[in-house]
Amino acid sequence: MLRFATGCFASLNLTGLRNPGLLAETSNVKLNHPSDDMSATEADDTGQPDEAESGPPDFPPDCPHEKIIALYHEILPELARISIWNDERKKHLRTRWREIWERLRKRGESHDIEALLDWWRKYFACVKASPFLLGQVTDRSGKAFFADLEWLVKPANFAKVIEGKYLDRPAQTRAA
Repeated sequence: MLRFATGCFASLNLTGLRNPGLLAETSNVKLNHPSDDMSATEADDTGQPDEAESGPPDFPPDCPHEKIIALYHEILPELARISIWNDERKKHLRTRWREIWERLRKRGESHDIEALLDWWRKYFACVKASPFLLGQVTDRSGKAFFADLEWLVKPANFAKVIEGKYLDRPAQTRAA
């Protein structure tokens, strides 16, 4: 379970998200599609349909790739612009979109398109707060790393960003 005590990552409100980058890809969470057969309802151990299953299903809105890319360009102009958005990149972004939608829905929070886009605005603002992800930190050879949208939505990288692993932290001194 991820918990964020302070900082911009706390505002992403993902407490309880299981391994955020891998949730939809590796868990047993199945996002049904409206065309799926919904004639049967699952019953709980009382023999009654599960309350959450008996009503109309709630489906994630289609991922608005262009809007998210526009937010990325607006908030992170110092990072590489997207010129090609291929199927592999679309798949990663769509999966992250659905993970965030599912988490907000389970928490009872607003999970419409505007709420989801607002979450992405906060995510990109958190990325902007990381000197490492913006290429402002160099290694011993003088090379800098620059994140881009493709890198930011890959499962392992997304999880690390959400966990705050790229935040600039004060160096800790060792006791002699």
